Amino acid sequence: MAHRGSGVARGKVFIATVSERDGRNLSEWLTRAGLRTIQQNSLRDVQRGVQEARPDLVVFDVGVEDLRGASAIEDLKSTPLTRSIPVIVLTRRGEASVDAVQTAWPEVDCLPRPFSAREFVARAKALMRVAREGEPDSAPGSRDSLTSLYNRRYLDERLQKEVERARRYARSLSCILIDIDGLKQINAAHGHAAGDSLLRTLADALLAGTRQSDVVGRFGGEEFLVILPETSTSDAGVLSERLRASFVGRAADNVDIAATISCGVASYPEDASDVSTLIRMADSGVYRAKAEGGNRTGVAVCRATRADAPLERAPRILLVEGNEYARSVTSIVLRTNGYEVIEAEDDTSAVSLVREERPDLVLIDVNLHRTGTLEATSQFAHMEELREVPVLAMTSSDIPDDLLRLSEAGCCGYIMKPIDTNNLASKIELFLRS
Repeated sequence: MAHRGSGVARGKVFIATVSERDGRNLSEWLTRAGLRTIQQNSLRDVQRGVQEARPDLVVFDVGVEDLRGASAIEDLKSTPLTRSIPVIVLTRRGEASVDAVQTAWPEVDCLPRPFSAREFVARAKALMRVAREGEPDSAPGSRDSLTSLYNRRYLDERLQKEVERARRYARSLSCILIDIDGLKQINAAHGHAAGDSLLRTLADALLAGTRQSDVVGRFGGEEFLVILPETSTSDAGVLSERLRASFVGRAADNVDIAATISCGVASYPEDASDVSTLIRMADSGVYRAKAEGGNRTGVAVCRATRADAPLERAPRILLVEGNEYARSVTSIVLRTNGYEVIEAEDDTSAVSLVREERPDLVLIDVNLHRTGTLEATSQFAHMEELREVPVLAMTSSDIPDDLLRLSEAGCCGYIMKPIDTNNLASKIELFLRS
């Protein structure tokens, strides 16, 4: 899969803090995320330090009630050389000057404690990306005021251009429509401020988890749209699951909210030949995800009518995988390649599905290092209902002795983990045709 991160991997962050230990922790978080850092444990001469370093982001961990911190922000925002550099002020809830700072400098972002490394890094990457993107090909006012993402007007215009470009050069184009599950209920229970914070948190996660060439915007209300040039349906589905998993467990201004998102994936030209149909198909994917309980990715169309399909219906695959994320990604890749997928968390629950659904192939995760796993797999693979059905093991070991044990357990082949999503469908096809 060619999809990568957001293109700010070598950004530079200037950290101004009064605590050396806190500054070191922040620096370590950013360094692990591939960013470069410069740490200054003093508020003196911050302006000169920033001018010399020329960072992509400045982080103040000083508490905004400290007048020296406010003075340093004033210096940065009043000087042409540093005015455009984004700033994060790390705050604590209840600090009286937070509102005053944001009123004086609306472009300054306040991140309240406590926060996780993931939240901090996502916010840092998001701010740097927005600053780098600017608005070179759009009129002023193309940003959503709450999230700083592109707004609906810009998204409509940009998606039209991307579809035309994909048509002209016969390239792939996909999009992901994203909806926060139950936002209205969250607003009712915790207030609109918590809901707004959740929208900003999702915006950070989307900016941090996509490429610089991808277009991320707020489509309206609790809906977001990610436009993915040069991206297949399968790759878009894998990215969608990665974004979904990265959002699970996120908090909104320290409010304990079990927020999740539902995503819909659609592609040009497989699902649509124009913008309105493409959006409608992505929306159908969101609808399908929500109908299945939410917190998942729905693919717009199950490509079950492939010309080369040897069966009248789409081949039916039973996927047995205990890891929810791995199961979702594998399922999406298979479905976007025309297979019908039935999911099970373990071999015990898969037994009844075998008898009810009569799969054409079984793909089962086998952990050879877990006691009893191989014996359970053997019992499952030797079911009478699976006598003529290929059973493939997903395994992290390709040692000859281990592969022999899989064969003796009744598996006719194996697929290595982590799974190569680009070649998974073709490998499945080989076993179905054999």
